[in-house]
Amino acid sequence: MDGLFRIVSCLLVMLGGWSANIDAGETTDTPRTVSFDRLESTEGEPPRRCQWYVSFPDKIRQEFASGVVIVTDHRRGRVVVIDHNEKTVTTATTRQSSADAPVDLYAEMLSVDEGTRAEAQDTTIGGREALAYQEHHGTWSQTMWVDAETRRPLRMVHEFTPTTRPVTKSVAENFRFNAELERHLCDVTAVPATYAVVKSEEQAKEELWQTY
Repeated sequence: MDGLFRIVSCLLVMLGGWSANIDAGETTDTPRTVSFDRLESTEGEPPRRCQWYVSFPDKIRQEFASGVVIVTDHRRGRVVVIDHNEKTVTTATTRQSSADAPVDLYAEMLSVDEGTRAEAQDTTIGGREALAYQEHHGTWSQTMWVDAETRRPLRMVHEFTPTTRPVTKSVAENFRFNAELERHLCDVTAVPATYAVVKSEEQAKEELWQTY
């Protein structure tokens, strides 16, 4: 199970790395939802497929082909990991949205920075003109292609090149905006009643501390 929370931690780091700005004259309406397909590959390991569902501004559901589902609710400050193979539900805490520090997943995940235009990488995706933007932060890099008209993502490629671990690359594509998502998809309380509930080590320590 520790491996699952390493996945959660990695994904949250990526969310922070995705944040950027759009020039005032280039803004577009924020969608209500987005879903997309993500393929992650690490040297020496089988590729991992994941379907993402995001309900803006602060909820995410990730469905892995392995049978694991991760639901993150920043409004509640909670994450649940549902393992349909082991029939377990593991809970943990995460960054909680507040009036002073609201979570805005659209700004964090899907915005582009005008200062990182990469014209040489411009292309056509799904019949749409796609403008390329790039970011580099140490061992992490990103290339995002956005629709020239709507300014919304058409494809995102991330690459991690750590010095002590194998290179990991992920590709997100097939973005679908404003589709109606069933309410339970991003509900951290909607878990199978017959599954065993396991508290993460982090949450167990937090609850122990609160008893004193």
